[in-house]
Amino acid sequence: MAHTEDQYLLTVNAGSSSLKINIFKVTTDLGLVLNGSIQHIGSDDCLFLVTAEKGQVLKNTSAHCNSLAEAARLFTQWILSDKVPVNAIGYRIVQGGAAHRRPERIDAAFLEYLGSIQSLASTHIPDELEVIRIFMETFPEIRHIACFDTFFHSSMPAYAKYYPLPRALRAEGVQKYGFHGLSYEYVMYHLQQEHADEANGKIIIAHLGNGASLAAVHQGRSVDTTMGMTPIGGLMMGTRCGDIDPGVLLYLLQQKQLSPSELDHLLSHESGLKGVSGMSADMETLLKLEPEHLPVAEALELFCYSIRKMTGAMAAALNGIDTLVFTGGIGEHAAVIRSRVCDGLQYLGIKIDAQHNRSSMLISSAASTVKVRVIKTDEAFMIAHHMLRFS
Repeated sequence: MAHTEDQYLLTVNAGSSSLKINIFKVTTDLGLVLNGSIQHIGSDDCLFLVTAEKGQVLKNTSAHCNSLAEAARLFTQWILSDKVPVNAIGYRIVQGGAAHRRPERIDAAFLEYLGSIQSLASTHIPDELEVIRIFMETFPEIRHIACFDTFFHSSMPAYAKYYPLPRALRAEGVQKYGFHGLSYEYVMYHLQQEHADEANGKIIIAHLGNGASLAAVHQGRSVDTTMGMTPIGGLMMGTRCGDIDPGVLLYLLQQKQLSPSELDHLLSHESGLKGVSGMSADMETLLKLEPEHLPVAEALELFCYSIRKMTGAMAAALNGIDTLVFTGGIGEHAAVIRSRVCDGLQYLGIKIDAQHNRSSMLISSAASTVKVRVIKTDEAFMIAHHMLRFS
C-alpha cells in the first residue's frame, strides 16, 4: 500500500495472547481496508497474518514472539517496510479509572497516569502501556487516541456502581466500572442501524469469550453490568473466577498464605473454565472433551449456570427484557452454549429455535416474547468511530 492523501485510521487491540490491528479508510463511512493479527503470543508457533479488504493475504508466516511488546515491534516494522499509510492510531484500553472514561488523546501525562492505576487491571494495563509506547515511538508525529472499555458504563446510576463499603473509598476510585464497553457500543450501534425498533428497549447483551460479562441496557444506556472494579469479577470466565465470597480471598491469604501477586495469578489465570475442568480454557476443546471427562462437564455446566443466573439479575435491573444478544467468540460461535444458557430462561419469555440457533442471526422462536439475536461484535470499528472526533 502506498501513501495517499486519504485518511487512514489504525486501531490496536492488545489481548492476553494476541495483538490485532485494523486499518480503516475515512470516506463517507469507515471502510475496513486491512486487518492483521499475531496470535498465540508466548508460544513457539505464533501466527502473523495480514489480509486486505477483499481477502487477499498480504502476510502469513510463523513468528517468534514472547510478549505483546515483541508483537508490537513486528507490526510497526511491517507497517514501515510496506509503507502502509497511517494518519492516527487508536487503542483499546481496558481501564482508565474514574477520571478517564471518554476517548482522549494520549500524551506523556496520560501514560504516567495509566501506569499509576495498574492495580485496577494488573493483567492488562502493563502490556497495553508497552504496546502504546512502541507505536508512539515509531509514529511520534501523528495522533494517538485512547478508547476505554469502561466508557459505555459511565451512565450507570450510583446504586449500581458503588459497593457497600465505607464511603471514603469512593474517592479512591473503588467502584464498579464495567468492561467490554467497546463491544457493547458496537452491538448497540448495530441495533440502531438494523433494528431501530429494538434499540431503545430493555436489552441484555452477553459478551461471551475468554473474558465474559453481561450488560443491562435501557434506551441505549448501560444501567448495570456484571464485571466490577476489575475484569476479574462477574461471570465465570476462561481463566478468571468471576464473583466469589470475599471470605474465600481471606482464606487464601491467611490460611494458604498466598502473596497478593500469587492470589492475583490464581484468580486471573488458573480459575474459571480452566480451573474447574483442570484441562483447558478453550471452549471448542472443552466441548470435545465433555462426553468423557466429568470435570469438563462440570465446568461447562457451571459456566452456563453462571450466565443464566446473572441474566436474571440483569433482567431485574431492567424490570424486564425485550431483547437478548449473544456476542463475543463463544457467544457468536458456540450454538450449544447459547442453547444451554437459554434453556432455563423460559420464565423471562425466552424461547429459541434449534434450527435457527445453528445457522441464523435471529435465533428466537415465533413463540418467544423476547427477541434473541447473535451479533458479531467489532471493537475495532468502534475505536475508529471514536477517532473521527479527533480528526
